[in-house]
This record gives sequence, C-alpha cells and structure tokens, in this order.
Amino acid sequence: MPCRLFPDVWLGERLGKKVWRLELGTELAAPDLHELLADPGPEALVYCKVAAHDMGLVHLLEQTGFRLVDASLTLERSNDAEANGSEAVRWAVAADCGPVMETARANFSFSRFHQDPLIPGKIADDLKAEWAGNFFRGRRGDAMVVAEQHGRVAGFLQLLQSSKALVIDLLAVDRQARGSGLAEAMIRFAGSHFPLCDVLRVGTQAANIPAARLYEKLGFRLRQAHYVFHLHISENLTPCGRR
Repeated sequence: MPCRLFPDVWLGERLGKKVWRLELGTELAAPDLHELLADPGPEALVYCKVAAHDMGLVHLLEQTGFRLVDASLTLERSNDAEANGSEAVRWAVAADCGPVMETARANFSFSRFHQDPLIPGKIADDLKAEWAGNFFRGRRGDAMVVAEQHGRVAGFLQLLQSSKALVIDLLAVDRQARGSGLAEAMIRFAGSHFPLCDVLRVGTQAANIPAARLYEKLGFRLRQAHYVFHLHISENLTPCGRR
C-alpha cells in the first residue's frame, strides 16, 4: 500500500494554512516520502502517527524533517455498565455549549498541539475549545456528559461510539475541581448508558501522567502506543528540514 496525503480541512481552517494527514504505506523508502512531500503547499503542516515499536519508520520520518510532538497511549477496559449515582452528572444540553468550550479552552496542556513549540498556546487552546464546540454543532461526537460543581459546569466527557467500543474522545475537568471524582463519575455514567458497548477506550499522552494514573486507577490497561510527528513547511524551509 503506497503512502498518501489526506487534507485535514477543519484543522487547516484553524491554523490558517494547509494541513495534511500522512498515511504511511507498508513499503516506504526515503525517496518516495520526499517525492510525496515535494509540494504540499508553501505554508503547510503534515502530521502522521507511527506505532511506537516501528523504529525504522521513526528514523525515516526524522530524516525527512518530521519532529516528534507526542507519544500517544491507547487504553481499554471492559464496560461494567454500572453508574455511581452521582447527581452532579448529566447529559449535556444546548445551553452548556459556552461553559463546555471554556472548560476545554482552559484545561488542556498535553495535546500534540500544546506540545508543538511552533503552534502558539492560544491557538492550541482554541483548537480544543472548537473541538468540544463541534459536538453542539452536530459535527463531532455521539454523546456528551457534563459534571456540575457548585451549580456550574466543571467538566465534560465527549464520546464516540465505534462498533462495540465506547470511545472517550475528549475529557476535561476544571483544575479547581480535580480530585473530587468528577471524571470517574462521568465515565461510569457514560458506560451505564451504553450497555451494548463491551469496551471503554481512551487515548492520552505519555506526558500526561495525571490522566494515565486516573485511567489506571479506573481499571484501564495499555493496549497500544504511537508516536505522533509534525512537519512544518514554509517557503524558506524544505520538506527535508534544511534551509
């Protein structure tokens, strides 16, 4: 299977330049990759994900100018479908859009966008806010749970349903409310309302130790690990990273 570039229109609109997702083929050599990246645009971002054990591809990407921005972990656990009965947790409604977006904007720091020094922090924050806001616009997510504290939204859980798996797409809790059990309450609430989903799945970053500890505490176990790479291309920078 050859490697291919796929446009990421949504991300490109927010970064103000062309963005491409690179799907790597099964047989790949440096000349093939250089040829593919010859003209993705005068200002562009290309990103791709590689299995952590595939060091051959890792080295090839580094030689081509890609830079590591994230080590992503996929964790899973069986769905016990048992709610914890917390009154602080409910389904999101339209009026939650603003508070949820602000929660997303203020409470992420380990995403690949935040870890990329060439992406300003404000843009990374806004990306997370827009990602959460897309649920209310009907553009992403199959369900959303919110948690309240002192009468206001203090956390949210955005969900995707994939076959028999319930996927945690985005999860955030206000810093002031962390440690109060809201994340666990939202996860249990979600699982109890999707009893036909046998598996709960979540992705996080290796750098996000607090999140990894939380998921481990809740019975999630590591299933996959990937490296995520970004290649920033400008008029003064060639795809191979040399001026």
